[in-house]
Amino acid sequence: GPKIKQVERKHRTAVGLVTLPRDRFVSLEAGPRGGQFSTQPFALPKGQLRVNSRIRENGTLKIVLYDTHKAEPTILARSRPFAGNQLASDVSWQQPNRDASPGTRIKLGFELVDAEIFSYWWE
Repeated sequence: GPKIKQVERKHRTAVGLVTLPRDRFVSLEAGPRGGQFSTQPFALPKGQLRVNSRIRENGTLKIVLYDTHKAEPTILARSRPFAGNQLASDVSWQQPNRDASPGTRIKLGFELVDAEIFSYWWE
C-alpha cells in the first residue's frame, strides 16, 4: 500500500472537557460608541421575554418592542436597561403596552453600548 509519512508530535496528546455557559458561543457586541440591530417582523409569542447578555461596567442594553402592522413601525414598549452578566434575565418593560397580545406582528430593536447579547427567547 501507500507509504504514510510518520508524524513527530511536539506536544503530548490529551483529552479534555470544555464547558460554556448556555448559548455563550456566539454574540453580537458593541463597544463604547454603541450599536443597534433589529429582528425581522414575527408574531409575538406567549410568555416572558428573556435575554442572555454581558454588559460591561459603563454599558447598557435596552430593547424596544415595535408594532409592525402599519407602514411605519410604532413603539409599543421600551425595556428597563440591563446591567451585569445575565445568563437568563427577564425583560421588564418601563411602560408595558396592553395592545401587544400574543399573535401581534412585532419586531424587536436592540440598543447596546459596551455590551454583548448572546441570545433571547420566550419562556
